Amino acid sequence: MDNLGGIGFLPTEYVDISNEFEIKKKMLSCHESQVLAMKELAFTDMIEMIEVQARFRGLGAGCRFAEGFTRLEAYQRGLTKRVLP
Repeated sequence: MDNLGGIGFLPTEYVDISNEFEIKKKMLSCHESQVLAMKELAFTDMIEMIEVQARFRGLGAGCRFAEGFTRLEAYQRGLTKRVLP
C-alpha cells in the first residue's frame, strides 16, 4: 500500500475510492489522537494530506480519488495472486 507521503512508491494497481472517500475521511477523523499528533509534531493536517494523496493517485487511475498498491513478491513463491477488482 501507498505510504503517507507517496514518496518513492510507484503503484502498479489502483482502486477507485471516489464513492467511499467521504466515509474514509470521517473514519480517519475518529482517530483524534493521531490527527492531533500529526498537527503538533509534523505541522500537518493528516486529513488534508490523505485527500491530496488520494487525488494524486486518482489522476494516475483516471478517477477522482484512488489508492495505489503494488504486488508483493513473496520469497520462493513468485507473485501473489491478484485480489483487486
